[in-house]
Amino acid sequence: MQNDVITLFKRASFKTKIVIHFSIIILFTMMMFFSSINYFEEQIKNTTQKNLTTIREIKKHQIEDYFDHIENQLSTISSLPFILESANKLSSTFNTNEYQTQYDKYHKIFKKYFQYQDFGNVFLIDIKTDNIIYSMRDNFNGNQHINDKVFEKSNFQQLYYSMIMDRGFFKVVDFDFFHLSKGEPAAFYATTIFDENLNILAILMIQLSIEKIDNLMTGNKRWNKEGLGKSGESYLVAEDCTLRNNSRFFIEDTDNYFSQIEKYGTDKETIKNIKTYNTNILFQKIDKDLCTEIFKNKSSGVAIRNDYRGVKVISSFAPVDIEGVNWYIFSEIDTSEAFKLIDYLKKIAIFILFILVLILTITTYLFTNAISKPLDEIIEAFKDLGKGNLTKKLYIDSSNEFSNLVLNYNRALSNLEKLTTSVEKLSILSSTDYLTKIYNRHKFIEELKENIQRVKRTKETLSLAMIDIDLFKKVNDTYGHNIGDEILKEFSSTIKNELRTTDIFARWGGEEFIILFIDTNINQAKIVSEKIRISIEKNQFTKNINLTCSIGLSQYENNKKETINSFIQRADDALYKAKQTGRNQVIH
Repeated sequence: MQNDVITLFKRASFKTKIVIHFSIIILFTMMMFFSSINYFEEQIKNTTQKNLTTIREIKKHQIEDYFDHIENQLSTISSLPFILESANKLSSTFNTNEYQTQYDKYHKIFKKYFQYQDFGNVFLIDIKTDNIIYSMRDNFNGNQHINDKVFEKSNFQQLYYSMIMDRGFFKVVDFDFFHLSKGEPAAFYATTIFDENLNILAILMIQLSIEKIDNLMTGNKRWNKEGLGKSGESYLVAEDCTLRNNSRFFIEDTDNYFSQIEKYGTDKETIKNIKTYNTNILFQKIDKDLCTEIFKNKSSGVAIRNDYRGVKVISSFAPVDIEGVNWYIFSEIDTSEAFKLIDYLKKIAIFILFILVLILTITTYLFTNAISKPLDEIIEAFKDLGKGNLTKKLYIDSSNEFSNLVLNYNRALSNLEKLTTSVEKLSILSSTDYLTKIYNRHKFIEELKENIQRVKRTKETLSLAMIDIDLFKKVNDTYGHNIGDEILKEFSSTIKNELRTTDIFARWGGEEFIILFIDTNINQAKIVSEKIRISIEKNQFTKNINLTCSIGLSQYENNKKETINSFIQRADDALYKAKQTGRNQVIH
């Protein structure tokens, strides 16, 4: 082919040779021009990334310092004499005629002391009765209990019981919808109040100020002065991929914000909720793939991506070191602003390139039709092959050399397609249970080994659940193995609906199943396992059969004595205990 090109060039007219030489010079000039643009673009990109990372780290330290400050404030407050005195008085007079008098007395003190603090609300809860004996809200009626419906399954209730169970000094709970505040997002910090004998008397809980967090993340709405220009912002994101402070665009230009997120595909219910509660905390989601990846890897980084408005941004992100919450901080700016000069130069380059293409069209016409066109098709075919596309065959009517190449390519493609199909089928069969289509025992052990190696480095927690269908033999004996197989499919599907995508679920054998909960402690695993047990108990399976299941739990002990076998054996022992002590229960 090279000789053909040389021959063609030699046979070309002088005019054609001049045009070809001139075209080479133009193309070389354009290459240098684009190389320069790419160099400047890379420099601007690197500078922008460094600036964003610097801003991110400043904001990261500010929000971490804020939580440290809150904890220090709580430490000071919990030791104040009037706090202990008020807890004693309000607790002892609760449900008596004297309570209102005591409440009014201490309410004035609380109001005066906390008016300059960064708290949304303050609560005192008596641990003996679980009564809420004080709230700084003016409409507090003094007749509330931690187990009232308004607190049921709330983060407020969760934090209270966590303090009681763990006897902790300080704890924080992430934002959630709080019914007492008409469903608005709320997060809480808690500390213990001790009596003179160092016994826990009450739990002091404060509601974090969303306004304070917003001011920290926005620099009191001075984004431009903080180096974020006209389109930059910093915000916090939790593991559920939703924001933990109000975004710049929601604060600065609400109408345009709603227009952008609606255009990008945000569902109407989310938009309605943001408007109703006047916040995008817990509602506005970021890109799920990026979110899942960064929380899984626990790493910092910089990426160019589409943000929640569908706008391309340069984004710098890192985990926030606040014990009790799992947050990431993002600092980002629109690429259109960061690369404004480069975009202008690119437009000029594209215009020049367009003119050059017109000039070169005549001189390259013969090459395009005779050589370049079939060669480009072959290259594209190999690119598709590299991407895994095994269905695109070549059809080129050209010289014998190309014909032979195409024939051999198509033969190789057919053989490769057959081989790939066989490999894929074999891979699926080797890792999947033939009946339930979930992982089999062999694949589960592989995943378990990988995760144990990972947590030895990251110090995350792993929990294991062994699940057994109670009295399943009666089902097979009564209805036959075909019905039993259908029930096993439905049983595994019911469990799978209660799991996260990160959890690893497999059939252990017969009617036994096993789950590996990623980054989950034993208490969290028990909550999910209870949901699974209740779902099984409430479900009606084939032939209207009702079933229950027993579940045994264990948590991985990250030490030299712990092995895969001991980890599994403890869950199996707990399962045996659940079966022996009445079935239909979760034991660890």
